[in-house]
Amino acid sequence: MLCLRSRFIRSSLMFAATLALVGASAVARAHQPAAKMLPEDTLAFLRIADTQNLKDSFLKTSLGRIASDPQVAPLVRQLYGSGLQALSRVEDQLGTSIPDALSIFQGEIAIGLVPKEDGPPAAVILLDAGNQLAAAQKLLDHGLEIAEKNGSDKSEEMVDGVKFVTIRPRRLPQSFTYFVNDTTIVIGTDKDALKNVLGRWDDAKGKSLATNAQYSAIMHRCEGTKEQPAQLTWFVDPIATVKAFSRGNATAQIGLALLPTIGLDGLKGIGGSMILASGEFDSILHVHVLLDNPRAGAIALLQLGEGDVTPERWVPNDVQGYTTVYWDVGTTFDKLTTLIESFQGEGTFRNTIKSTVSDRIGVDVEKDLVPALAGRFTMTNWIEKPATSINAQATLVAAKLKDADKFQEVLDKVVAKFPERFTKKSYGGVTYYAVTREVRDLTAPEDLPVPAVAIIDGYLMGTNQVKFLEKIIRDKDDASNSLAKSLDFKLIMSKIARQSGEAKPGMISFDRPEEGLRMWYDLATGAKSRDRLKSRADNNRFFGALNDALEKNPLPPFAVIAKYLAPGGSMITNDDSGFHYTRFTLRRD
Repeated sequence: MLCLRSRFIRSSLMFAATLALVGASAVARAHQPAAKMLPEDTLAFLRIADTQNLKDSFLKTSLGRIASDPQVAPLVRQLYGSGLQALSRVEDQLGTSIPDALSIFQGEIAIGLVPKEDGPPAAVILLDAGNQLAAAQKLLDHGLEIAEKNGSDKSEEMVDGVKFVTIRPRRLPQSFTYFVNDTTIVIGTDKDALKNVLGRWDDAKGKSLATNAQYSAIMHRCEGTKEQPAQLTWFVDPIATVKAFSRGNATAQIGLALLPTIGLDGLKGIGGSMILASGEFDSILHVHVLLDNPRAGAIALLQLGEGDVTPERWVPNDVQGYTTVYWDVGTTFDKLTTLIESFQGEGTFRNTIKSTVSDRIGVDVEKDLVPALAGRFTMTNWIEKPATSINAQATLVAAKLKDADKFQEVLDKVVAKFPERFTKKSYGGVTYYAVTREVRDLTAPEDLPVPAVAIIDGYLMGTNQVKFLEKIIRDKDDASNSLAKSLDFKLIMSKIARQSGEAKPGMISFDRPEEGLRMWYDLATGAKSRDRLKSRADNNRFFGALNDALEKNPLPPFAVIAKYLAPGGSMITNDDSGFHYTRFTLRRD
């Protein structure tokens, strides 16, 4: 492993270093955005529009502002310094400090994966150094020395007035080609791919990734607005990528030939974007799954529905997170059965479900379980305060039932099948079943989570913490304590409504980052955690540095951190083009 890392560092530095030889003679031209310079059939693409802008925007986010707070900054600086000390060997090879190396790239950074007629796809990387090109050349000079010492071969070729340099590392099978034009360094694993990039440098005409129909459709949904442009975007054509990497693999080719039959060729592309510190938002994440229309085969299994997303009355106001989704399980089950049995024969899938699931749990999945589900599923998280262990966090998953009284018989059958695994209990007039767990050599068995299942308010519920279930039973009739009445939930729902427009979400979620971070804060400052950290500090460099930093710069009161945190939410909408996922967090002033 160490040998491979060393080879990687040496080859990367060598490859970058030789760029200094051509930097001074680079022809200055303003290039098009990366998407217009890569070919139309580009398989995958990642782009940072402006590196400096992304850095500046991150500092304005909640995490950036917390790290910059006067009461937190000393701790962050010491931890950062300890991290740099651990990477001192890397800095020696770079010939400069890591912060200086990271500050070199100022503008666009883009990575593209492009297909070749023969062999695996080629990688193309564009790195804009902006006004730091001189600093980049200094770094590259040092790398060139390392490359020459390791015996790498170098060849040069002039292409349209620009010098192309190819490096062939002695111990690596892959050669690299690069050129420097204007203030941009372009690196690739295929010379022809780089020539195509140079050919589009200042000419936006002709086909390119930007004219790719799938890419354009996804970016139309993800690039943001003129006021809130995306700082990072990405795209991948999954089917074409798999095909490109599986050339010459007979088994893979057989599998790919089946894609149209099972409908997976209907997956046209996946892409997304990220926007930081924009207006009222701390962050916005978009992901779009582009699907064929009409949907068929495996793609048609995605049966996202829509309905009322108001939290059920039993969801407490103090939960850390809440998600509800509408899913037509019955239709999905029928379509999955038809799809699988079209290959394996009639009855095969049903027989498999019967032998592997139904017979084992004592309930017929197809007749008793699937038809009983109403199509709404909810998951919520709650943290017991103060958090003294990781088990303070509880998760509950609930499925709405069409007939709760009838399904009680189904649940009783499952419990009767495993009498040694369930203990029947009652709390607040509600019957539930605690899952029996074997305790082995635990110093604090009371901290071990106790799972439980129950039917409450027409929902089948399962949780990893019986404490959460009992809290729900205790508080469910108190309307004032419902999440639906929470002002911050209403605020997030208003943003979701504005973001979704006319589309009705099939899934929404709400979360409070403050509550999740509070748990880790309580654990980090608790006596048990501090004692455990101290006991490990002497024998572990990482824990030693962390313990030393916390000793010299204790964490401030949690209120100092909490003032930067705001709630967030997410949603999934379904339209003719596919599924669109949006996640956002609000920004505190």
